[in-house]
Amino acid sequence: MSRAARARVEAYLREHRYLTLATVGPDGAPVAHTVGYAVGAGCVYIVTDRASRKAAHMAREPRVGYAVDEDYAEVRAIKGVQMTGVARELTGAMEKARALASILARFPDMATPPPGMDMAVFRIDHGEARWTDNEQGFGYRVVVGY
Repeated sequence: MSRAARARVEAYLREHRYLTLATVGPDGAPVAHTVGYAVGAGCVYIVTDRASRKAAHMAREPRVGYAVDEDYAEVRAIKGVQMTGVARELTGAMEKARALASILARFPDMATPPPGMDMAVFRIDHGEARWTDNEQGFGYRVVVGY
């Protein structure tokens, strides 16, 4: 793994705001969720309602995957990050406050959560990233470990 590849993955994550989170449902089936996120050191932070399906899935099975990409018009232009990770709900006041500050910097509208939302803040620690850049050649990938 090169420092340049890791820097490219982290820059791409900072340039985007939404990811597709893959969790495992109670029946073992994969479930995809679109989620806003903020970037931390070796992780991303997300917020969700504690009663949400994704929160229940991550509490039961913390291993997750996510993808960050764009809606490219041409296959040869596709770039993106696919990441494995481990999710955990933040309960410590200081860490939760730091994570929430990062999220609010990207999504100021969340300063006033929707009515009835029991906000849970999750940290997803990076596992292995795969950086895809079809401009370098179709199927070009670089694996980055964390």
